[in-house]
Amino acid sequence: MQHMAGKLVVGPVSSDASPATPSIVVCRSLDDLDAANLRNVLAVCPEQVGRDCHIEVICKIKGIPVASPTALRQEGQLWRLELPEQEPWVLDVDATGQTTPAFQVSIFDSYDASRIDGRSVGSAFIRMEHVLTALVSKLDPAISVSEQLERVARPYLEEVIDALPDGVDLVVRGLDVRTGDVLARLMRTTREENPDLGEHGVRRLIADTRLAQAERSMVRALGPQVRYALPFVTRSEDLDQYFALNPLAEAEPAPILFLESPAAIAEVTAFSGFDLAIGLKDIAQFFFAADRSNARVAHAIEYRNPELVRAVCDAVRTAARMGSSVSLYQDRDSSAAYERGLRGVRWTRSVPASVHRELVLPQ
Repeated sequence: MQHMAGKLVVGPVSSDASPATPSIVVCRSLDDLDAANLRNVLAVCPEQVGRDCHIEVICKIKGIPVASPTALRQEGQLWRLELPEQEPWVLDVDATGQTTPAFQVSIFDSYDASRIDGRSVGSAFIRMEHVLTALVSKLDPAISVSEQLERVARPYLEEVIDALPDGVDLVVRGLDVRTGDVLARLMRTTREENPDLGEHGVRRLIADTRLAQAERSMVRALGPQVRYALPFVTRSEDLDQYFALNPLAEAEPAPILFLESPAAIAEVTAFSGFDLAIGLKDIAQFFFAADRSNARVAHAIEYRNPELVRAVCDAVRTAARMGSSVSLYQDRDSSAAYERGLRGVRWTRSVPASVHRELVLPQ
């Protein structure tokens, strides 16, 4: 099953980061966008991408194209943004023509949740750092983030849950904040030279047990259809240390583990008993020793590289044999390689909300 995603965007141009009418936003940086008010952003053309990668991922979830201002062409009173044709998504299908496993859909807010086609989706996935990026104006810098989660994040997540179709669960991944992020100052993190390749995710939670426990406590209070996911697990030793500091409460379900390094997938048998999610982007940047946010080296990352594909697919096969459910987070241009490598394996395709609509509800 294939769908092309070439796109033409036509509309007025605005320098307002949250325009009152549907517009193509031209701004200095992606960081200038108001993450809580993206409804009227048809596309965004930043002069520079910026360090806060969360905004770029949120745009991908929303289906908001990101392009260079030089790609804009004026047509009368409107502007035209022609985007390059993209690789098609490739899905393996069974004899009936239906995708075999359910999707997991990456969402940003309750609006995304309300547009999910529940017939093909088992769960929605939301990142805690995205929630707090949307709510950053409500956070008090004088108070720790852990003390504010219940007040600030819980109402947002409750709206998401209420908007989900019946039968669709919610996976809430814990904070994965790098020192280049807008949230870093609120978490009092130590500045790193290379934040995309540095200490974050589960290691931050090891260093801040109050935050680790506050996240899990809030997620448990949201109800049985919500599961907590532990971010950026790169080795089993870190997981052991995390649970030594933050043991599971009685009857508390084990968290889903986000495996995000070549070392983690190489020792996937060490995570028996856990459901798993494989974050392909972080694994790939470590695999190729190339910081994906650094334009000078990011081109070295090749998600279709046969050795990388083999390593990831071997880990998924092993986890499936152990009885773990596995979600794989992939890119459009690499989907065919992983579909071939995982033929006959039960796994879940995790895709952004905009891609899910493209695949399940094509125009």
